[in-house]
Amino acid sequence: MDITIIAFFHILFINSLFIVIDYFVLKYFVKTKISFLLIAVAGLTSLFLGVYLTNHIIEYYFHDQWFGFSNGIVKKSIFLIGALFLTICNIVIELPFYILASKNRKFGASLKSAIISNFATNIPVGLFYLAADIFYSHPE
Repeated sequence: MDITIIAFFHILFINSLFIVIDYFVLKYFVKTKISFLLIAVAGLTSLFLGVYLTNHIIEYYFHDQWFGFSNGIVKKSIFLIGALFLTICNIVIELPFYILASKNRKFGASLKSAIISNFATNIPVGLFYLAADIFYSHPE
């Protein structure tokens, strides 16, 4: 399957679902009115900036490319390390948006929401990509 089609599907459909999940998780924890627009901006910002930062972290520390940006092939161990870095980057990137999105600006509730929603959404996607086995080099 072409990586461009997968990326488009991921950005359009999966991230739209994640934005809705993030919205409801934050609303549950802060128990106040939430700006859906800020949650959407947080989701899209963390998607692009998180992938960019993760790829550079992987290149710098592991001398490899994350998610096969060079040739569509990546080692599973690098994918897993990258998935962890991406989740951490997403939490850090989304947290200020979550704080601003909630009317009462609760830091603790926003942090808890960012952590829970990112792990709840990134783990299933990571497992999907691992199970799909479409980006990985196979041992000779």
